[in-house]
Amino acid sequence: MAEKKREATSKPVLRRRLEVKSELARRLLTRGVWNTAGALYRIEAVWRMIGRDEEIDRMESMVMHYLDKCAKDLKEERERLDVLLEQNGIEELPDYTQKQTVQVRILSPSISRYVNIILEADAVIQRLDAAWLMGVVTNLERKRRMVYWISELRSLRKKIRDLEAKTRGLATGRGRAVSLEQEGQEDVIEEVREEKESVAAA
Repeated sequence: MAEKKREATSKPVLRRRLEVKSELARRLLTRGVWNTAGALYRIEAVWRMIGRDEEIDRMESMVMHYLDKCAKDLKEERERLDVLLEQNGIEELPDYTQKQTVQVRILSPSISRYVNIILEADAVIQRLDAAWLMGVVTNLERKRRMVYWISELRSLRKKIRDLEAKTRGLATGRGRAVSLEQEGQEDVIEEVREEKESVAAA
């Protein structure tokens, strides 16, 4: 007997157009949105299929804790750099030679927060670069801060990927093996891919 095709559901979506400037933020867009946001989407989708209400709440709290902590740390770094720039009379932020504009489909609160983290990271690097270009921050200090934030953002991505793997394992253990790879990936990255192509063709 042919497998019955699952009926498509009507899901809410917000489209956000983003412009990022720094190389770090551009890498987060090309790698982070495709992989990490897709993983966030699939974590939530699987738990809605297998979880009880209290389990779903615990999972959502864990994901938001990871995202909120990273966002808080970035915000504090941005504010610290704003003070440094003000103390040194620096008002202008640098422009960048390879800015990128994309459109992202927001399908869940966690994806929205992850996108905000990318924008906050971009703002931090802009301020760090401004301080470096004006001689307030040394080459070594700039490098150390860049390495630190790359490590922090990679750690966030790893936590989310590990949580997705754990979620899939629980689903299998409960006899609910799921295959959301294609659905989750396409739902999150479709508009990003299309926009990248249009930008490259311009």
